[in-house]
Amino acid sequence: MAVKILKHQIEQPVENVFPFFSEIEQFVSIHPVIYKCEPLSANEYQLFEQLSLMGFKTRFSYNVIFEKIVPNQQVIMCSNIRKGVHLRLTFDFECNKEKTTQIVETVDFKGPAIIDPLFLKFLAKTHLKMVENLRSTLPSNT
Repeated sequence: MAVKILKHQIEQPVENVFPFFSEIEQFVSIHPVIYKCEPLSANEYQLFEQLSLMGFKTRFSYNVIFEKIVPNQQVIMCSNIRKGVHLRLTFDFECNKEKTTQIVETVDFKGPAIIDPLFLKFLAKTHLKMVENLRSTLPSNT
């Protein structure tokens, strides 16, 4: 299992940022590769992704269990992306006195050891783009 901690900072209060992670539809709206989400049950969804790999576009889907813990300002997403490939994302949110939100993302990835570093690098790049999309979606904090 590979674990990676990603940290993002957004100059917005947590009440502006948290809904984009705690509401699956809003999460999809800022995610650069997830283009659709279909509910399966109260907290399970099928996510659809489109990736460009070496000039070829590929689409696939997977199910995710989505849990938001409002008092702790935490979101947990667990999925079995493929047989033998499991992903757990935990997003924790903290806001300081300057109304800046720190997002701490813990990535737990279990898959073939050969793809661990590639997947984690891809995920970090994709989630950095997701945070950039969020920044451009939120109103200026001036």
